[in-house]
Amino acid sequence: MKKITQIVALLLLFQTGFARTLPFIISGKWERSDHITEITLFKVVYGRLEKVSVGLLKEDHSFAIAYVPVTEGFFVIGFGNPNERKGKYTFYFKPGDNLYFVANDRYYTLEGENTRENIVLKSWHDHVSNFREDSTKQFQTIRTGNKIFDEQFAKYRKFNVMENRGISPDYDLTTNTELLMFPYGINLLKKSLADKVTIEDAIDATHNDTLKGEVFLYMLADVKQLSEFKDLAQRYSKYILTKDQQIRFDQEIERVNRLHIEKGVGVSGLDFTYKDVDGNDVSFSDLKGKVVYMTVWATWCGPCVAELPHKKKLETHFSGNNNIVFVSVSTDHLRDIQRWKDFVVNHDLRFKGAIQLSGNIDGPTNIHRLYGITGIPRYLLFDKEGNIVSIDAPRPSSPEVIPMLNRLLRR
Repeated sequence: MKKITQIVALLLLFQTGFARTLPFIISGKWERSDHITEITLFKVVYGRLEKVSVGLLKEDHSFAIAYVPVTEGFFVIGFGNPNERKGKYTFYFKPGDNLYFVANDRYYTLEGENTRENIVLKSWHDHVSNFREDSTKQFQTIRTGNKIFDEQFAKYRKFNVMENRGISPDYDLTTNTELLMFPYGINLLKKSLADKVTIEDAIDATHNDTLKGEVFLYMLADVKQLSEFKDLAQRYSKYILTKDQQIRFDQEIERVNRLHIEKGVGVSGLDFTYKDVDGNDVSFSDLKGKVVYMTVWATWCGPCVAELPHKKKLETHFSGNNNIVFVSVSTDHLRDIQRWKDFVVNHDLRFKGAIQLSGNIDGPTNIHRLYGITGIPRYLLFDKEGNIVSIDAPRPSSPEVIPMLNRLLRR
């Protein structure tokens, strides 16, 4: 009886969603002369490829990859730069599918039992490969019985033809987000804007706001100056519309911030806006005109707490000097915000006008992410112009700190 109950439970589990978590399995042989050691599986994410799994090549050139997809769709198998088509093949997978293929330097073949979707894609691959030999031959459309695939495949062929034969003058790629559904869709968008040199020109030539966001993001990759980045972000960040775009935009912010910080002493500090204990916004830019001694700490950090008496002595030493401000940025988790507030009050950490802020926020202006901080306490020092003096300054207990602050104040 117990065994029957277990079987029924498993059947119910399968019927209520387990089937959707089945992996698809890819196996085969890579007989191309590429001198590689592994095969990569890429998923399509808004017109670009992202690596999701790998299969090691054995001595006989065989490999196997299993992957659990969130939804059915197009995937790419191969190696190398995700932005390049060389050495890659496009397939379509549903949960539970199997694929066995063999690739050599000229073509690939399907062997054994394969899905109708991938049999059709193989026929299309062969058709496209023969474009140069016979550009007039028509492709015989085959219905697979999978309505989702059949509809997407019709659109995929249209974009794939433009990749191979050139963009049709009768089709405006800058208006249609459908190209983001397919491999190399972003490449096709770039190709359609190849004559646009500046971000301004490329965005002006794009007639869909989501695609404007994509153009903005791929052209940001060439921006290295923080001032230029800020100017462009102010003008075009309104086109960052999807969650995926926001994630990539945050990554670009971090990239440019990191390049800026790596320039070292003398570059401007990175701006932020954090809440103080009373819930008021305080920005780094508000502090310009004063020497800023900044502490990055947390209430749970023993070494941080041990420095607090020394910090109060330091604040007392410079009390009455309006040209210096002491700022503490807490990295306590947001769920512990009340504990931080209570700690600040109970330990009188706003002593002599010191500013207490909460900097462990979501996004690229999190204090850890702004300055690449991996351990606390950490002390940062900025001059009256808001420029970096040190992102690893002496602790309050160090005998070096007062002479250093005095030198800055005399400037």
